[in-house]
Amino acid sequence: MSNYANMCMLILLSQILLSLLSLNNWFIVGINANTDNFDFEENTGKLRKAFCVPTQTDTQIVRKLIDCEDKSLNGVSNDLKQLKTQYHKIEEQCLNGMDGDISAYSKVDLKDEKVKRFLLSECSQKFIDCTTNKLSKDETTAKNMQKLYQEFLGSYKKHLECAKKVLNI
Repeated sequence: MSNYANMCMLILLSQILLSLLSLNNWFIVGINANTDNFDFEENTGKLRKAFCVPTQTDTQIVRKLIDCEDKSLNGVSNDLKQLKTQYHKIEEQCLNGMDGDISAYSKVDLKDEKVKRFLLSECSQKFIDCTTNKLSKDETTAKNMQKLYQEFLGSYKKHLECAKKVLNI
């Protein structure tokens, strides 16, 4: 695989794993790393469109989606769980100064750090750009992401089905 293809794969996987198994709509069009032609753009785009609506999204919806994420991690390998922990360390570096990016979500309890992080990871382009930039410089996490891609894809699909039910789409 060429260096360009490897970098595109890294960016694709980093975007998908932003909140690991979340609804993020980050990916590189034209890069299809999975074997079953799962369309991240179509699936996550619909979910993000339904979720990132400041006048409708509330704390209860965010918590239900966090539950979907947690349930989708049941039965995954310790390696994938460790990858999530690595990713959260990268996210920590981007949290400062991001509150204004989601201040329009007046129905969401932004004092709840877990809720706030989830909302940022899905609906704040500034946060998404920050984490993508930092992850692109972290070769160890990137290699682990590539290694665990197929396992991640299975868990992500479980999360996706749950999230569709929560958002009624």
